[in-house]
Amino acid sequence: MTGLRPNWEPFALLLVDVQRDFWPERAAQLHPDFPANITALLSFCRNAGLEVVHLRSRFKADRSGWMPKYILRGNIPCIEGTSGEETLPFAVEAPGETVLLKQTFDGFHTPGLLGYPRKKGKRFVLTAGLITSTCVLFTTTSAMQTGFLTAGVEACRADQISIEAAQPRLDLSILGELPSKTVMVGVIDLGTPIVETAEVVADRLRAALKVLPAERIVAAPDCGMKYLPHDSARAKLMSLVEGAAIVRAEIGG
Repeated sequence: MTGLRPNWEPFALLLVDVQRDFWPERAAQLHPDFPANITALLSFCRNAGLEVVHLRSRFKADRSGWMPKYILRGNIPCIEGTSGEETLPFAVEAPGETVLLKQTFDGFHTPGLLGYPRKKGKRFVLTAGLITSTCVLFTTTSAMQTGFLTAGVEACRADQISIEAAQPRLDLSILGELPSKTVMVGVIDLGTPIVETAEVVADRLRAALKVLPAERIVAAPDCGMKYLPHDSARAKLMSLVEGAAIVRAEIGG
């Protein structure tokens, strides 16, 4: 007697932001298996009858719909009509698959996404894609908070993530849900030219050490420093180095 075929009807895969602006050359070098893993995941879902929903970012060049963070920066990924908006070739939707466009980190803020899986009778939501530390993480968390049984597909997300923690003063406890990730923890606030002291940087690293082992933490600025005055950027980096040295000495590293 042959085994019973699993019933994947109650499941949906949310494939998040697999687009050129989120796949720079450095990411491709760090995660060379990602394209093949996504290809294999999509092949499995399509053959098994597990529904795939594609979530993609798209913003207008006139800045309408931009989140305040990007308005202040003056740039944003995935502008409509640019090459950065394009879906990577290994993640293009198959005929009949749903594509939803979003303008937020959390896909469940997109009109239609919350109602769609419920209307289709889905109880389980799987997530994969780019970028793990923001859009995939926020979408996965919202799926859990809105009542779906949720899991991320480990081999189809980045092995190293970066999280901007200094400026928004994030609660880092959520990082405990990423048991195998190396995390670049933002400990330098790039929203102000005021330079942190080394001790402030050290305190931010100590907070990260409460939820992650030292070997999986990389101290980093929140993001790029191009909008800071040169002197301020240089001084902030010196504080980063000195703060990391303080904590390294404390833990005997």
